[in-house]
Parts: sequence; structure tokens; C-alpha cells
Amino acid sequence: MPIVSILTVASGLRLMWITSGGFAAGYFATPHGRAFAFAGTSAIVAFMLGLLVMRPSTARSAQLGAAMAKAPQQEHASIRLDLERVRRRNAWSSAVALTLLMAGAGGMAVARYLG
Repeated sequence: MPIVSILTVASGLRLMWITSGGFAAGYFATPHGRAFAFAGTSAIVAFMLGLLVMRPSTARSAQLGAAMAKAPQQEHASIRLDLERVRRRNAWSSAVALTLLMAGAGGMAVARYLG
């Protein structure tokens, strides 16, 4: 999935380069250009959130689950607290990423009809 995400972002940047005439400031002053810029930025921020927050949180959650299986009963409460903290971070970042991706998709869908 990270490779597909990187290719999608790269192709979007390339299309933006072509459409805007080399990222010309005048293009981004139009409603069409602003909408595409907002949508693209939202998608890139969502990708970075997934890469820098969600992916490490998921890996840490798996580590804590494995540690709990091997740990003595006395340590389960401490591990459970850490696991709950990581799960909250993952849930929060997933909700924010989903919101950003929906904003990006919506912006890309309506941009052509603006201006």
C-alpha cells in the first residue's frame, strides 16, 4: 500500500505540474487551482499521517499484543494500558486521515466545476 500511495501522490503532483503550467502562481489564484491545491494537500497530509503515525502505531500494537501473550499475569495491566494508548492514537489518526481523504476526494470531484 505505501508504494501505491507514493505512486498516486507522485502522479497527482505530475498532473498538477502539467495542469498549472509548472506550478504557476496565477493558476493557484483561480477557484479551480485553489480547489485542486487544497485537495492535493489534504491527500498528502493524510498519506504522511498514515506513514508517520498510523503505521508505527499498528506495529507497536502488534508488539504489545505479542508481549502480553508472553508476559506474566502481573504485567498484563501495564501492557494493557500501553496497548489502549496506542489504539487511541491509531483510532484518532485514522479518523483524521479519513476526514482528510474525504476532503481531498471531494475537492478533486468539484474542482473542475468551479470558476
